[in-house]
Amino acid sequence: MKKYPFKLLVLLVIIPALILVFFLWKYGVDCPFMDEWDTPGFDLVQFNLGQLTGEQLFRQHNESRKFFPRLFFLYLSRFTNWNPRYGMLLSFLLACLTTFNIYYLSKRTLKSSQSQTLAYLALASMLIFSPMQWENWLWGLQMITFVPIAAITSALVVIFTPIPIIIKLLGSAALATLATFSFANGIISWVAIFPTLYLMASKKRRSSIWVTAGWLLLFSLNGTLYFYNYHRPEHHPSFFSALARPLNSLAYYLSFIGSPLGIHQLILNQILGLVSCLLIILVCWYFLKINQNQQLIYDFIPWLSILSYTLISGVLTTAGRVSFGVDQSLASRYITFSTYGVVALIYLLAIVAREINHSSKTVNQINQVNQPANRYYRQLFKLFNPLIKTILVIMLLLYPLNFLRATRAFSATHQERLYGKSCLTLINVVPDQACLEQYIYPRFSQVLQRVNELDRIGLIQPSLLVSDRLNDISQENLPPIDYGSFDSLTKNQDHSYTASGWSVLPQYNSPAHGVILAYQTEDGIDHGFAIARPNLPSQAGQPATGKKQHFHAGWKKTFSQKLIPPDAKEISAWSFDSKLARAYKIQSINL
Repeated sequence: MKKYPFKLLVLLVIIPALILVFFLWKYGVDCPFMDEWDTPGFDLVQFNLGQLTGEQLFRQHNESRKFFPRLFFLYLSRFTNWNPRYGMLLSFLLACLTTFNIYYLSKRTLKSSQSQTLAYLALASMLIFSPMQWENWLWGLQMITFVPIAAITSALVVIFTPIPIIIKLLGSAALATLATFSFANGIISWVAIFPTLYLMASKKRRSSIWVTAGWLLLFSLNGTLYFYNYHRPEHHPSFFSALARPLNSLAYYLSFIGSPLGIHQLILNQILGLVSCLLIILVCWYFLKINQNQQLIYDFIPWLSILSYTLISGVLTTAGRVSFGVDQSLASRYITFSTYGVVALIYLLAIVAREINHSSKTVNQINQVNQPANRYYRQLFKLFNPLIKTILVIMLLLYPLNFLRATRAFSATHQERLYGKSCLTLINVVPDQACLEQYIYPRFSQVLQRVNELDRIGLIQPSLLVSDRLNDISQENLPPIDYGSFDSLTKNQDHSYTASGWSVLPQYNSPAHGVILAYQTEDGIDHGFAIARPNLPSQAGQPATGKKQHFHAGWKKTFSQKLIPPDAKEISAWSFDSKLARAYKIQSINL
């Protein structure tokens, strides 16, 4: 094989990972988000108080028992002051591990040339590192969603490695335990891994008996510990509610399966999900009814294990979430589970294509054994090559659309998190309950208490502001820079005020993370009293900056007159940098 094509294929494999690294570096925000205030937020507070117990480490969080992630974050906080971006980095590293495992398994099962192996791996890499999973990539705690598939594929690698069967059993069980006590659907790993383990053990009948017994024992111990004192989360519907809505459940499930390529469109997701299910049926039909090569089971089984992880995850997600509506299946965080069904299907189709195109012995065997089977075989022979080519073309056509949509989602999520971080930094001086409950955590009183506890032990960066005097966090003697415009301040009939304008941070070439409104008293001090989000189209901002990044830097805020003291002379607007807790004055309007 020529060196140039080989290097090109290697480049195609690593480009998706490099792009994702760039996105994480550019769009990741060092700010705890939603469930992170419970895990590991609560644990970090208890640990620093010396009150963290083993029972608390094993406690249930939603449907999960996040024992191992809690240990990881406790250890990591010692070196990073609990920077959620390190959780994002771990998500990436787990995806890299999974990709390596996929490569190893493909080398053992495809039995094709290096160029073909890398070509399929490039397709897998596009899916595994897809930015369509932006919710999980940009949420440090969501590294837990990458643990189960990394554990499953690692266990499959261990099983395919020429080592004693007892090590395969114990190693696989350890990885399944890691998955179980990291995320709820990690318990699926016990079901997904076992068929491959059993197949390898079945070469010796005695081995298969004690491997089965050992696996069931370890699975039972895990299940007993996991479900001890387990309770369904109050805000989650019953699993049985899905049975009362069979059509909705089917629609949800198909959307879940088709989501890796569905560009966030419900109908397209469902069509792709239906096509995927039909292809799975076709592959299974070939394997059970047409194929006469018994050795093929060793090539199929690891990919069927990975595929089962997606299929069972889809069932559990549908049962637990369909009551929230079919549209909820579009959540990008579920793509992390459904992606591997598509990856496994690609390799299963590749193996079937290999068998159909290159196994003349199989043809002769079918001709000799079963004439109807020969007819089916010939039909598959005519259909399969065009089918695979069509699937690859569809995938390659949809990927750029997915990529563009995901890029916009990364940018929008980045701005939301920075705005949330702004509100969090100002929580003690300009508390905006609506902002905090939407972009930080849905219970204001709880996040108010916890963020101050975490700030006292140095785990909130930058530290929370303790004064509403914006002059204390402004930077004097700066060169003249245009940070935006305070366009209008109008008084409404109900005696409230509405302020509007546009605001940017030139040092980041982006809209401001937040806009602080302040009133000035007779002593010349500006006191912050409200915060606005720059996310509106700003016609005024376009000619002033001429930059596309600033076109949505407009802001508008309505506030009560009661927030302004009678002796206030003017209202000013300030661009706020949440990364440094700095404010830059835009301009003032007299009252």
